[in-house]
Amino acid sequence: VDHSSCVHSIQHAITILEETVGTSSSGSIQIPPSYMSPPSLEGTSCVYILQIGDGQEGTDKKPRYYVGETDSLSRRLAKHRSKGKDWSSSMAVAIRVESKSHARNVESLVIQRMAKHGFHLVSVTDGMSVRRSPERTE
Repeated sequence: VDHSSCVHSIQHAITILEETVGTSSSGSIQIPPSYMSPPSLEGTSCVYILQIGDGQEGTDKKPRYYVGETDSLSRRLAKHRSKGKDWSSSMAVAIRVESKSHARNVESLVIQRMAKHGFHLVSVTDGMSVRRSPERTE
């Protein structure tokens, strides 16, 4: 099998996200292009993946992926989708996490794991190191 011609799917990215967070498939929420994020995710820490470009047959463009974390998914999606044609039609998937620091760790781990699987990532610098909370001494 020639893996260089394989196009990674948003489904594979979702699996990586859910395995990293440790939740079942019901934990993530898919947000189609031009849809807003659900109100249930506003004001909560979440990690999200955008699929930029669709990589449809007949085109040379493979989809690219962006991994991020936020406490305001609707604002972040609006900002990303205002960047141009490929971004405006981006598919998103998001998952709620317990805290901002956990979101940052999950973001880094998802970037690392997607890179290891050969995804074409836009957001590689955030995956260079896993951010850790300071150790508590008692």
